[in-house]
Amino acid sequence: MERLDHTNLDFEQLALHCSKFIQDLVKFVLENMHNDMETFFKEHCLEVDPNDETHSHKYYQLFNEYSALLESKLDVFVEQQGLNAKTLYKKLQSAQEENELAAQIVQYLLGATDYERFVDLLLDRQMYFYGPYADNPDELLRSNDDFDESNKKRASEGVEGKKEDVSVGGKSNDS
Repeated sequence: MERLDHTNLDFEQLALHCSKFIQDLVKFVLENMHNDMETFFKEHCLEVDPNDETHSHKYYQLFNEYSALLESKLDVFVEQQGLNAKTLYKKLQSAQEENELAAQIVQYLLGATDYERFVDLLLDRQMYFYGPYADNPDELLRSNDDFDESNKKRASEGVEGKKEDVSVGGKSNDS
């Protein structure tokens, strides 16, 4: 499966081009699941090391916790729609065949039930919430220290008796 970049997708807008079932599913996810999913990812995404290709046992434990959360939420949707697991699966399958937008939405949602996609989602959210230094916060601190030292040096050079040429509207303020 190819990795989907979902960070810039507006699923609510995409769903408008899909069946009522997909629209209902997206609405349900946004209203009833999204905050819980994001909270889970924010709380746990730093536990994943982007350089760890072997995947620690901890990742699988996180996946199981997340799957239980997801299933409990989806059970409510299934009940509201008058479906069972088998009919939900069939509707999701046919939605993927419906059009490319529906397929993207379903793949994103199903991605959360696939272990490797789950780890990818954790890594995506790690970057989203904590930026490029999430896996090495010491590097961020070192980068900030270098920036502060550079600014202090520039500030001291500008104040040590050197006259700065500050112009307004192309005219020097010396006049």
